[in-house]
Amino acid sequence: MKHSSLMTMSVLVLLLFPFTANASRISGQPPCYSVHQTAVPIRIDGKFHRKEWKDATKIQLNYEIDPGENIKPKVKTTAYLTYDRKNLYIAFVAEDPNPASIRANLSDRDQAWRDDFVGIAIDPFNDQRRGYEFFSNPLGVQMDLKRVEGSGEDPSWDTIWNSAGSITKTGYVVEMAIPFRSISFPDTTSVQTWGFWFFRSYPRDFRYQISNCPMDRNKNCFFCQMSHAKGFRGIHPGRNLEINPTLTATQNHSRNSFGQQMNNLGTTESLGLNLRWAPTSNITLNAALNPDFSQVEADSAQLSFNRQFSLFFEEKRPFFLEGADIFQTKEHLVHTRTIADPSYGIKASGKSGAFVWGFFNAKDTITNILLPGSTGSGYASWNHASTVTVGRIRKDILKNSTIGILVTNRAGGGYHNTVISADGRINFTDSDTIEFQLTTTDTKNPNDPNSGALNGESLSGNAYMFNYDHEERNWSFNLWHNRKDKGFRADIGFIPQVDYIESGFALNHVTYGKDGAFISRIRPGIVSEIQKDTSGNILHRAIHLETNFSMAGQSYFGFFYDMEMQFYEGINHYFNNYGIYSGGRLQKVAWHVRGFFGKNIDYTNNRLGDWKRLSTEITWFANTHIQLEASAEQEKMQEWGQNLYTANVLQGRFVYNFTTRLFIRSILQYTTLEKNPGLYGDLNTRISRSLFPQLLLSYKINPRTLLYLGYSGSRSATELNPMESFQRTLFFKIAYAWRL
Repeated sequence: MKHSSLMTMSVLVLLLFPFTANASRISGQPPCYSVHQTAVPIRIDGKFHRKEWKDATKIQLNYEIDPGENIKPKVKTTAYLTYDRKNLYIAFVAEDPNPASIRANLSDRDQAWRDDFVGIAIDPFNDQRRGYEFFSNPLGVQMDLKRVEGSGEDPSWDTIWNSAGSITKTGYVVEMAIPFRSISFPDTTSVQTWGFWFFRSYPRDFRYQISNCPMDRNKNCFFCQMSHAKGFRGIHPGRNLEINPTLTATQNHSRNSFGQQMNNLGTTESLGLNLRWAPTSNITLNAALNPDFSQVEADSAQLSFNRQFSLFFEEKRPFFLEGADIFQTKEHLVHTRTIADPSYGIKASGKSGAFVWGFFNAKDTITNILLPGSTGSGYASWNHASTVTVGRIRKDILKNSTIGILVTNRAGGGYHNTVISADGRINFTDSDTIEFQLTTTDTKNPNDPNSGALNGESLSGNAYMFNYDHEERNWSFNLWHNRKDKGFRADIGFIPQVDYIESGFALNHVTYGKDGAFISRIRPGIVSEIQKDTSGNILHRAIHLETNFSMAGQSYFGFFYDMEMQFYEGINHYFNNYGIYSGGRLQKVAWHVRGFFGKNIDYTNNRLGDWKRLSTEITWFANTHIQLEASAEQEKMQEWGQNLYTANVLQGRFVYNFTTRLFIRSILQYTTLEKNPGLYGDLNTRISRSLFPQLLLSYKINPRTLLYLGYSGSRSATELNPMESFQRTLFFKIAYAWRL
């Protein structure tokens, strides 16, 4: 690293700090509303019949909270709130001076975040800890989430509710009905007070965020700033039973190697039954008998060549996603993608006073585990069943603080892995938070001669994590320190690296532009960290300098510079990288581009090479029904003036939405890898290519009453072999949810 480069970057960062702005802010406290039960039946048709909403509490959204800071919004939004014995009702009348500019597209649920939308967050227990969020775009497309203070939003949560919307001559209208049995709240005869937040997203030159209450940027809590609604009486969550039978069928063809015949593996049918029961308002039980744990959304292709550690793939199977937020901790000790082929699953969760708890159990017909190390990770697999058990309890303490215990166990065939962890999150001011986690593990590998060094091995290890976070309007500061022993292993989680001690800090400064300025926000920052193995040898040392700009056109621009030292197999490598990135949104097109350049390590030959990584993503909203997405990513490394490898990932996605319930989607993923055998020595394969197509027809009345019909496949080719099909699958699924 040349000192002039560091000096230049440091000066650029410091020059950006003086950028200041003054805005005419509206002061105020979160309001408290009185809510009344409706005496008139309400139809959820997106038409807003005023006579039906005459008993509703009228609420004005008077604050633009971003990019403006609690200033008067540019558009008028009025919300209406009422209830009956079965449902919570919300309506929004969102005015717009130019209705033709409203962004509204038909899409699958939870996919309309780029559109105009309105919605609420609610805290039914009014404990400022956790709650629910319900949003809808102008056409009634639903988006729902769970939110936990300090852990953020969980978009995987889905429940059954009703919404409808329509675009009018003066803007748009959205109506919602949320059944009380779809959420948890106190079952009491007393008058209840709930936390409420009413919200509108208004995407034009900026994505304006509009709220019914002011939001203080000097506070890092969300629920503590919500408004309240008092008057709920005579409502009960109900001890509802939901029965959800499923039928799935698949037909598979596969080929073992190039030139062989495709084998017809036949058709497999499976009947399943999912049960959900709430015996009390605070307890939910789930069971899956002969379950369908399949996913219908293809994993995004990732560049995987020349990587130290295993890639992470998100969980997408519905059973495991439900209530997943309960089991989340700072350390990723529960990652249910490790449960590859379960034969059953049971789950229970609940809240009792200050305690939140969860439990699940599943039996996996095979055992796949991640083998972590200090400079790389691998996998092992045993063809014997194992039982997975996870228990979690968390207690609310002080103000917006929690402590908890997590226990996981995986065992079977002479093997076990047990993890016991204690964690806490302490908010001692509105801007300062401390998080900690202490974990111990005990592992016994099976007596399997095919496991090599793993055969019968016993090991144990400890880990700890400490994180301090300070966040206010203009400054944020983060300090962390953690350690994982060499024998640490969490076989139900995703922990790819162990045998290290890491310390670091991050400092960021945020300045805000005046209302209407081209640049709305500038955020320069610095990150520094050092990582050693548990013997004290330095594994990694880095300084990261970055600045990004939020600008008009919903656009952003940023750049960074990295200075790194990395140890790998006896050699210390010193190298620098830099990068730029940008993105934005026009009326019908969203785009993102990134470019990273510099040096990187060739892990096969343990040497440095010239490296670059380029990527771009484009989404075109052709009309209300059609969305097209295309992305391309390339990584290239050169050594001694020759190309070492070039890896490409191309993805295309086409969606036609007939209605809010019915769509057809096609996905095409194409990957290539070209290597230089002369620089790799013993590698004979120069070129490999793969193609993954998927086609899906989906009809979804709600998250658990649905029909899927689809096709997926895989094709591969090498330098010596033309493209051939290796797998073809036709699949069908139908499910129906009865609520009793």
